[in-house]
Parts: sequence; C-alpha cells; structure tokens
Amino acid sequence: MLFQFLQRQAFLIIFILIFSLAWFIQSNILVNVDVSWLLEATKRMLSGGTYTNNFFENNPPWVLYFNSPVILFSKIFSINVFLSMKIYVFLLAAISLNISYVFLKQIFSKQDISIVRFLLVILATLFLILPVSDFGQREHLLFILTMPYLLMMTLRLKKKPINLYVAITIGLMAGSVFMFKPYFFMTFFLIEIYYLIHKKNILSLCRPEIFSIIILLLVYVALIFIRHTDYLQVVMPVALRWCYLGTRKPLTFVLNNLLTIVCFSSVLLYLSLYEINRYPELTKVLFLSLIGFLFSYIIQQEDWFYHLLPAFSIAILMYALFFSLYATTPNKKNYIAILVTFFIALMLFLLNDAIYVLNYYLFISPFIFFSFLTSVLVSILYLTFPRGAYCTITSTCILFFSLLIG
Repeated sequence: MLFQFLQRQAFLIIFILIFSLAWFIQSNILVNVDVSWLLEATKRMLSGGTYTNNFFENNPPWVLYFNSPVILFSKIFSINVFLSMKIYVFLLAAISLNISYVFLKQIFSKQDISIVRFLLVILATLFLILPVSDFGQREHLLFILTMPYLLMMTLRLKKKPINLYVAITIGLMAGSVFMFKPYFFMTFFLIEIYYLIHKKNILSLCRPEIFSIIILLLVYVALIFIRHTDYLQVVMPVALRWCYLGTRKPLTFVLNNLLTIVCFSSVLLYLSLYEINRYPELTKVLFLSLIGFLFSYIIQQEDWFYHLLPAFSIAILMYALFFSLYATTPNKKNYIAILVTFFIALMLFLLNDAIYVLNYYLFISPFIFFSFLTSVLVSILYLTFPRGAYCTITSTCILFFSLLIG
C-alpha cells in the first residue's frame, strides 16, 4: 500500500527534492551583489528617492518596479528583504513550471508523457539550481518567465487554441522581463517574425499577448517621462558612454569558452537529428530563442556567466529533448545512435571542469551531492520507466542514504 502511494507521488517527490535542494543552496551562499544593490535601489525609489539624488544606477527603472513586490512583501510581513527575494523568485519559478507543465502536456502526445515529466524536471533544475550565485539576476528571471511564452508559441504553431486570459497573463510575464534590457527583445522578434512567415498573414500579429506587451511597454515609457526624467537626462548619457568601459571583451574572447561551445553544439544536434524529431514546432521555437539569447550575450561583449545563462539553459533543454526523443524512438538507425553518443560525449567533455564542484559537495555537504545525483537518476528513470516505480525506489533510497550521511 505504501509502495503504491509512493509510486503515485513520485513526480511530487522529485519536485520537493529539487525545491528543497535549491532553497538549501540559496540559504548557504551570499546574495548576488548586483541583486542586493538593485533591491537597495528599489527600496530607496519606493521611499521617494530619485536616480540623481538618492541612488545612481545604470539600469533603466523597470527592474526597480519589477523588484517592488519584494520590498513591499518584506515590509508587510516584517521579514528580511533577501528572504523576501528568494520567496519571490521561487514563486515565479513555481508559476512558470505549472504553466509549462500544462502546455507541455498539450504539445506532446499521451504516449510521450514520460518526456513531459523528464523535461519538467530539467526545467525545474535549470530554474532553481543552475544559477547558484546568479540567483535573481535579470537573465535568470528572463529565462524563467519567457518559458511559458515559448511553449505557448509552440502551441500556436500547432494551431491549438489558447485561452484569452492565459495569453494576456503570459504576455505580461514575458513583457515584464523583455523590458529589462532592449536586446532581450531579440528573442521575441525572431519568434514573432517566424510566426508571421509561417502564417503568411500580418493579422496573425494581432494577438492578446502582443497587445499586453505593447500596453506594458507604453506604461513603462510613460513612467520614465513622468517619474524618471533624471534617468533620461543624466544617467542614460553616462551609462551609454561609460557603462561597459573596461569590461568589454573582444568577440573572440567572449565566444571562446566551454559554455558557448555547448550552446553552438546544441545547434548542431538540432540540425543532425531532424529525422527523429517528432515535435518540429517546439524545437524550432527553442532554436530561435537560443539564437536570440546568444545575441543578447554577444552584443554585451562580457563573458560573465549570468549573461549566457538563458542561452546555456536553452541548450541544455535541447539536449534533454533530443535525448528523450532518441530514447523513445523505436527502430533507430545506426548513424543516429552514433550522433547521439558523440554529442553526449562532447557534453561530458565540455562539462568536465565542473566535476570538482561535485567532489567538493561530496565531502562538504553529502546531502547536496546525493540530492543532485537523485535528480539526475530519477529524471532518466522517469524517461525510461514511465510508471515511476523504479524512480520512486531509487529516489527514496538515495535520499535516505544522503540523510544518514549528512
């Protein structure tokens, strides 16, 4: 009886594990310095402060408005602002995952429900665990809140209906993060241009999510001219002239690192495995979003990890998708098996430098190590054994073992 209950709840167990692990990590590291300062600037703005009198910040004011719920929640419930920030980001991630789960079930056939679960576990890991010290950065939030938009556009390409209020909500979610930086809109433009070409009708752009983004953008522009003229007159000229001075790198340096190679190799994987691609609409949207996120990384000419985080996350998601398609495709041809083996080997080789991190956690915090191992194994088992019995046994045993050691 207990075993049957655990089998039914295996999916929930995995997510409790991932959320718990992410919360544990964020509770034991320092808050990112950029995030910390933006929260302080938001606090000063909400107290009546201005850019030139109370704080000087290169970023446009939208990020301060986006962070306002964190400060308000902190004041209302008298809790630490950093705790409020973590709750805020975890809540946004949970909302995005819930919407993504609903959309993924509509995108994939019932026979591929195991792929849906697998991808959702990967998404949860990318949302909450991958960022580590960049948790709460604008690029982190960009990836979290654009995922429902990407999946909704996949459904539109598949000619499936979208509820009006859902479309408006997703438009507001995506628009709220596209406005962090102007070049974040590149992903939006690429996908919308492709959708327009696919539909061959200019009226296809008259959709509720686009109207939501436009209205949000107009409200933002009005706020700048009414409330933040000092940003336009004083801060923006200084930021345009001096912001990247001393931090810009040559393009060869920006592109010559392991993470960008992972991103480009996922493009090769996409092009190589077209024969087993049962969901071309989804992979095309992911491919276009990868190009858009890479553009926003390259145009800044800085090799900071959080700038590449959205593109790298999409690349990992594409790897997971094609691995799952390969694992669930019967009668595979030999050359496909060779390609998949090559790309998996390439991924392991490129991420080899990250092994020391796992070794560190094995000795310093076994709970983190075995929890991470659990999430990886359970994801694979969910894909291979859709009923969930094996992953329930594995996750329970590994978690119990980690608790004993920890």
